[in-house]
This record gives sequence, structure tokens and C-alpha cells, in this order.
Amino acid sequence: MNTNVVDHIENKIEAGVDHLRSDYHQFSGGEKIKEAYRLAESATCDMVEALKSKATEVIAESKVHAGDVATKAEGYVKDKPLWTIGAAFAAGFLISKLVSK
Repeated sequence: MNTNVVDHIENKIEAGVDHLRSDYHQFSGGEKIKEAYRLAESATCDMVEALKSKATEVIAESKVHAGDVATKAEGYVKDKPLWTIGAAFAAGFLISKLVSK
């Protein structure tokens, strides 16, 4: 989950809260409506915090995984340089043939 998704979700939730505020002001006389508004706002804030926390966790895990993959690839290139050059050449050749058609 990247930051843009979290921002999008947060914006949708904030729009919902704004809508609830608007409804709240229209019907501000009822205690049940006031309580419902408070509960919805609280639940929304909790959900946003949970989403931010999860997104931060996933991003951190992704960075660690990407670093591991890069380290393995670097080790492979150092261990087998000729094979790596051959594979890169073959991949480039195939891509050029596919693109030129």
C-alpha cells in the first residue's frame, strides 16, 4: 500500500466527516445525532491512524525486502560476471527484436 492510497483513503474519510458535520449542523437539536456524530468521528480517526500505521509498516518491510534483493543480485553479479553480461545481452537482444516488429 503506498502513500497515495493512504492519502486517498484519508481524503475520502475526511469528506465523510465533513458530510457528517454538515448533517450534524442541520439536525443539531437531537442528542442521538450528536452522539452518532461523535462515534463516527472517533471511529474514523481510529481507522485513519490504523491505516497510516499499516501503510508505514508495509513500506518499511518493502524497503527491507528490496534491499535484500539488491544485495543478492549484487552478489550474483560479482560471482558470475560473464554469465550476467551474457544474460543482459540476450535480454537486450530479445527486447530489441520485440520492439522493432
